[in-house]
Amino acid sequence: MKSCLIAVSFILSVGCYKNKFLSQNLDSEPSLSILYARDKKSDVVTNECLMEMYPKNLYKYPLHIDRNDVSCIIHCVLKKFGIMTNDGVINIHNYYRRVQAIHRYDPRVLISDVGETCAQNINGMNLDHDVCKKAKVFNDCTQLGTYSRISVMYAHDKTSDLIAEQCLTEMYPKGKKVDLQESDESCIIFCVLKKFGIMNVNGQINLDIYRKRVQIAHQLDNRSVMGDNGASCVESAEATQHKQDVCKKAKVFNDCTHLYRILL
Repeated sequence: MKSCLIAVSFILSVGCYKNKFLSQNLDSEPSLSILYARDKKSDVVTNECLMEMYPKNLYKYPLHIDRNDVSCIIHCVLKKFGIMTNDGVINIHNYYRRVQAIHRYDPRVLISDVGETCAQNINGMNLDHDVCKKAKVFNDCTQLGTYSRISVMYAHDKTSDLIAEQCLTEMYPKGKKVDLQESDESCIIFCVLKKFGIMNVNGQINLDIYRKRVQIAHQLDNRSVMGDNGASCVESAEATQHKQDVCKKAKVFNDCTHLYRILL
């Protein structure tokens, strides 16, 4: 059975120049697409960009990253990966190479082919005068254009691999070709949340279990900083016009917790 399921967007929080990229004092964190923030190479690249923007001899620790600097940090990262030039020209070939590298790093990640569409849309926005803003818009576009995404709380350990595999097996019995449809996404998410005990068969959400899952995700990767927005997301899920549809309700809750973590 193919193990591909989840495309997760990931927040990279930077706290120092060493191996541990975390500062408890950051009011906001640079939001970098999974394409640029899921392996050791991207850690090195991001570290280089921070050292260029925040020289050691000029700033105290831990770093307090200004929200206004985020777009230029992203531009620096894209530039070092060869995805964007100093003048803001986007190299789609290098973008897709990065997508493929991330898929090899974690085969659960499915990323739709949105790079060229994002580049075309951004080129029509007349942002050439501000390459940093152009980089951030491109990053956000590719990040939000991922295919089936399940929040990082449910997608970063062997248990979630097993559960995702069980959900796929239930929806696509062995011997049947796995051809994920966009319409299946909400029920896959519901299945995952249900097996974790975060949502029951009637669509009721257990915030205590959700919060435990958040803590586990943070323990597995302490670069990931997650706020407790579960209660607000429950309200969003309950208020949706689809609240009688447990699959759609699961997707609303999942997307809400996901978006709270990537929006600056």
